[in-house]
Order: sequence, then structure tokens, then C-alpha cells
Amino acid sequence: MNAYESSLLEEYLLANGFHSSMKIEEANFILINTCVVREKSAFKALSFLGKVKKLKEKRPDLIVCLFGCMSPLYEEELRKNSAIDRIFGPLNSNFVPLEFENLIHKVKNNKKDKEIQRRVLSRYITIIFGCDSFCSYCIVPYVRGREKSVSFEEVLSKVRNYASMGTKEVTLLGQNVDHYGVDLPENVTFAKLLKAVAKIDGINRIDFMTSHPKEFDTEIIDIIGESEKIYRHFHLPIQSGDDRILELMNRRYRSSEYFELVEKIRDSFPLASLTTDLIVGFPSEDEKAFLNTVNLVKKIKFDTIYVASYSRRPKTKALTIGEEVEPCEKRRRLNYLLNLQREISLSQAKRFLETEESVFITAKSGKNYSSGKNLEEREVLFDTDESLEAGDIVKVKILDCNKTKLIGKIVG
Repeated sequence: MNAYESSLLEEYLLANGFHSSMKIEEANFILINTCVVREKSAFKALSFLGKVKKLKEKRPDLIVCLFGCMSPLYEEELRKNSAIDRIFGPLNSNFVPLEFENLIHKVKNNKKDKEIQRRVLSRYITIIFGCDSFCSYCIVPYVRGREKSVSFEEVLSKVRNYASMGTKEVTLLGQNVDHYGVDLPENVTFAKLLKAVAKIDGINRIDFMTSHPKEFDTEIIDIIGESEKIYRHFHLPIQSGDDRILELMNRRYRSSEYFELVEKIRDSFPLASLTTDLIVGFPSEDEKAFLNTVNLVKKIKFDTIYVASYSRRPKTKALTIGEEVEPCEKRRRLNYLLNLQREISLSQAKRFLETEESVFITAKSGKNYSSGKNLEEREVLFDTDESLEAGDIVKVKILDCNKTKLIGKIVG
């Protein structure tokens, strides 16, 4: 979502005659987009602001704007930072803020340049902002606010516009895409939106994230099965394999329910790519609870897992739950899961050996290879055909693999 919001700001600046600077020392605008989901992200932003402050001292005309989730949480501290000229919160919109527009026009002080239309192969599109789930460890509802869906027609219009500009792949974003449309007056759901996007000409591939295991609409499985455009990739954050910890996290499902959903997906798509998020060291997570997570990872055999150590966040309910797990123990658990997953990821990749895959070309990776993604959204390296370009779809036979990539040759 931050990548999407950064792209909105970048496109607006390009359309107003600005150009990207390859060196920060040469820039006259610095935009910092922040995240506070984890404490480490906030520390990184504060450290970067220290470097920017030194630049600002040498060049008082440098304009620095701060965006993202950091401003609501660290507002008092940021207001005192002399390096920052303007503070904006998270965009929570598909448009740049009016205050930012006014700033740009004031700086430019001339007629807006002709809008630059550039071909971008892949685009993010946020379909719902905010979050109403209030997981006990998560700060998102407090810094991004409650859920607000983008209108059905606005999403479709944006996809059509991107398609007309040469975009071939879109990713529909939301903290919980399954809640899309709940707050809209029209009778729409995420399943209906996904089906409508799949009908738009010019778009060859569609992805979405993130789904909530408790609210995942199984109609989506049928819609994906009817379309050759939608990736068979399901990112379903489980966070823990222990039912007691899941309850403390306010996830509102049990591990057995998660297993049932995975079985439904794999019944329809045996090769489906399944990825998840896990938190280790949640307050009161003992060795038994951790081993339940280990057993879940072994049983489900995810293609990829994203593991994070629990991070204390202000305002969240988890601050009042149980004893803290020692940092060294968090690291041990995190590394154990990552090492376990390396073996699983390789075995999952081997399922594709000798299969013929429909591959969406994303880039030329070198003199002899191009890269792309199959319908399970796995990276594929294959022999280059000079007549092909990014956005094309080719048939590739998989001959080799490692834990992250499939390797093959064009067939047919």
C-alpha cells in the first residue's frame, strides 16, 4: 500500500514537470513515506530524517514532506523537527491531497506542464482504506482509521485508464479486501469487483491482497477458476498456529478452520501458491504454542512465509497481554521457522518440474534470459526471444528450479 501511495505522489510530480533524482543531494524535493506497523520502521524513518536535516542545513531551499502512518503517532516529535516543511498523514485516497497540490503549484508558480503519460507494466490500486478488524497486535486501525471502500465505478475506471496507458497487470489492495463494499450503498462485494476487473480488455494479470482467513469469500475461488487472468496465489496471514494465541490476537478463527480453507483452495487449484504472515514471540507465547506454529507450517507446506518478531505498538490491546518473550528467544524462533521454510519452499517449487506454464513476461533479466511469473505467481526464468516484450504471455516448460525461481525454455 505504501508503494502504491508513493507511486501516486511520483506520478503527480512527473505530470507537473518534475523529474526523479538519482542522487538525494541533487533533489530539491524529498518525500518520505513512512510506516509504523513495526517499531523498526519508525526508527529507520527517524534515522533518515537525521541525514535529511544535514542536507537541509546546507540547502535551506530544500523542501521536505513527510507522508504515511508515522505522522498521527509521532506528531508532536515530528512537528519539532526542523528538517520537515510539511507533514501529511497516510493518503487514504486514490488522489493526492489538495494541500499537496497547492504546495506544488506554489513552488512551480507557472502553468502546469503537459501531463506525462508513461507506460507502467504493473500497477497497485487500493480498493479499501483503513481497517475494522482490530487485531490486538496491530496499530493500523489507529493510524489509518476505519474502513472506507472506493466506489465500484471508480476502481473500474482507474483500471480502464491504466489499461489504456499500457498497464498489463494490476494488484487490488486493502488491509482486508474481503470487507470491500460493506460500507457502500450499492450491493457490491469483492467477488463482484474481481469478476468485473477480469473482464477489462488490456489487463492480462490480476492479483489481490490481503485476505482475512475468517472472512475469505469462497466465491472468489470459483471466479479465479473461470479466468485465466487472475493469479492462483492466495496470501492468507494466519499469524500463529496456536488457538490460544490466535484468540489473544483477536483473529476470530481457529487453526482447524484455516486448514479447511486451505483444503478448499487446493481442491480447486492443486498447485496454488499459498503464502502467509507469522508473528513469533507474541506476549505469553510459550514453547508449546510456538511448536503448534511449527507443526502448522510443516502440515500446510506454504510456498513462502513472512515471519516477524512481535513488536510492541502504542494503543494496541496486546500491550496488556501476558509476559514479554525475550528478544533472543524471538530471534531463535524466527530463525527456526525461516530455516524450516527453506526446505519446504524447494519441495514446493519441484512440483512444477516438467510442467508447461503460462508465463507473464515482466522483464529482460540478462543477455540470455527473460523473467516472468506463472499463474501461481512464481518467478520464472527462461530463454530470451527478442521478438517478445514485457506484458506478453508465453508458454514455458519448467526444467529446473531453486527455492524461489523456476527455470525453463519457451515451447510452442
